[in-house]
Amino acid sequence: MPLSIMSAAFIGRRRELAHLASVLGEVAEGRTATVVLTARGGVGATRFLTEAERRVEGLSQPFLVLRGAASPATTGAPYRPVCDALRPLLEVADDRALAELVGTGGEGLGRMIPSLAPRLARLSAFLPPLLAAAAARAP
Repeated sequence: MPLSIMSAAFIGRRRELAHLASVLGEVAEGRTATVVLTARGGVGATRFLTEAERRVEGLSQPFLVLRGAASPATTGAPYRPVCDALRPLLEVADDRALAELVGTGGEGLGRMIPSLAPRLARLSAFLPPLLAAAAARAP
C-alpha cells in the first residue's frame, strides 16, 4: 500500500481561491452563483475542495457545503453524486423545511433517495404526474 502524506499547509491555487472568495461574496450579497470544478485525477482537486470547505466553514456568513463524489458511468446511478450531496441536508431537515425544499418533486426525489420516500409520501410531497405537470405550467 503506497504511503500518502498530505501537508497541513495548503500551498498554491491562490487564483482559484480568490475566485471562490469573490463568488461567495456575491452570494452573501444575495446574488446567485454556480462554481464547477473539473480536473483529472491526481492534480489536487479533492485537496482543493477540502481546503475550500475548511475556509468556507470559517466564514461569518452561514454557508452550507454539500459534497458529492463522481462515480463511473457504468454504475447505473446517474444522479448519485447529487443524491449523496443532498441526502444529509434533506434527512436532517424538519418536516416543514423538507416539504418546502422538495415542493411537488417528492415522487422523483423519493425514487432517487429511497430512504426519504416514506417521509415524503407522509408529507404529501407526491402529486400524481398529471397534476404535477399542470401545476408546473400554471401561471
